[in-house]
Amino acid sequence: VTYYLGDLNNDFTVNVSDIVVMVQTILYISDENYMNDLTDDFLENCDVDYNGIINVVDIVYLINLILNLEYDVNIDLNSDNILDVLDIILIINIILEQN
Repeated sequence: VTYYLGDLNNDFTVNVSDIVVMVQTILYISDENYMNDLTDDFLENCDVDYNGIINVVDIVYLINLILNLEYDVNIDLNSDNILDVLDIILIINIILEQN
């Protein structure tokens, strides 16, 4: 499997789904069982800012990648016809409520 920068679910698009994967990875990075299931290529791709650490800064970089894309109704979580940080906040809140 080939991973592309920011495309963490390997669906050939960089979108909010990739943020979900990134947040899950950060939340469970101390869980050895979870980490054993991840490939080195995947973990390298999660390090969006190339500093050797997967953390919230990588989420910020991933958000910037997403916001530089053209409009996609699937990413517009609040249905305001704009891709912006409000959509990102919604998905992060959803992720945090699940944990």
